[in-house]
Amino acid sequence: VSGGLLRLQVPRHGATSWLESLNIYRYSVDVLGIGHDPREIGLTGWHRQYAERDLRAMLDKTGFSVQQLERHSLGLAEFPSLGRLVIGDLLRNDRTTGKRVKDRRVGLDRLDSCLPVGPLSRRILIAATAN
Repeated sequence: VSGGLLRLQVPRHGATSWLESLNIYRYSVDVLGIGHDPREIGLTGWHRQYAERDLRAMLDKTGFSVQQLERHSLGLAEFPSLGRLVIGDLLRNDRTTGKRVKDRRVGLDRLDSCLPVGPLSRRILIAATAN
């Protein structure tokens, strides 16, 4: 529908792309041969990140015009999340650790979304309208 609004938030590919607990953990599981792949990335295998230019190109190709693009989040929850995954899944063999990690991230993610971050941002929030 022409004029329709699309709002989306995605992980940003940038200077801090390496700081992704699910991808670090997935790599550790592959290398060590113990633990389980996090369910959150079960369909894709990795937690994908997007470059701003690629998002703009995808949206343009599908008939959307970007109206607003904001960078936010430093990824404050990534290190504690990785630690919980390693302790819970690798060391204790507890398959429910991923769900608990996700539930505990909420507070740090909320704080993180309020901080000005510029080029170190971990997420992109886009608002686009249909042409």
